[in-house]
Amino acid sequence: MIVFSGYVNKNTLKYIYNKMIKMGWIAGLAEFIIIGIPCVLIGLVFEFWTFSILVVLLLLPLTLLIAWSDRKGQLPYLIRIEKNEIYAEIGRGAGSRTLDDIKVILDYGEFYDIIFYFPNKLLNCICQKDLIVQGTIKEFEELFEDKIVRKMR
Repeated sequence: MIVFSGYVNKNTLKYIYNKMIKMGWIAGLAEFIIIGIPCVLIGLVFEFWTFSILVVLLLLPLTLLIAWSDRKGQLPYLIRIEKNEIYAEIGRGAGSRTLDDIKVILDYGEFYDIIFYFPNKLLNCICQKDLIVQGTIKEFEELFEDKIVRKMR
C-alpha cells in the first residue's frame, strides 16, 4: 500500500490553480459553442441580438468564476493506492478508481499528476512526493513504470 497524505505546498498549489483555470476556459468555450452560438443565431433571427450578446458575455465569465470559487474544494488531501485501486480524498469529496483507469502519470519532479481516461476523471489527483506516509517513491515508480512520463514545468 502507498499513501500520500497532507496539504500540498505552494508550487503544487500553483500548478493545481493553473490547471483549474485551463479547465475553466475549456468548459467556457464548450458552453459558448453549445449555448452561445445558438443564442446569437436565434437573436439575429428574432432581432433580440442585444439580449443574446448579453447572455453570451455573462456565461463565459460565470463558468470561470464557478471554477475559481471552488478551488478549495479541489485540493488533494489523501491518496491511497492498494491492490488494484486508487482512493482519493479531494477537498469536499472522495472517489476511487481502478488502476486500469489511469491513462498517464506526469512526473513534475516534486509531485505526480495522475491523469485518468475520460469518464473516470478526478480533476486533481496529485501526489506530492514529500507527503508520502506509507510506502516509498521507488515502489510507486515500479508500480507505474510503464505509465510515468517525466515533465518539466
